[in-house]
Amino acid sequence: MSEVVRSRIEKLGIPSSTAAAMLTSTLGATRLLYNGLSFIDIADFLGHRDTQSVNVYARLSTHMLREVASH
Repeated sequence: MSEVVRSRIEKLGIPSSTAAAMLTSTLGATRLLYNGLSFIDIADFLGHRDTQSVNVYARLSTHMLREVASH
């Protein structure tokens, strides 16, 4: 799996340190979202200034989009 990810990252021209940070943030934010934390809490945890920057994580799951829309 790591070789597939590494190969794709190289093809995209993304520096490995940036890719690692992106993957870590995405995994962490997605887990927080699945555990019911609000966008405000996730943004604060990741050090973002506003919730707009964490909206991308909600797009990762149709199920989560339905959950958010129902509230």
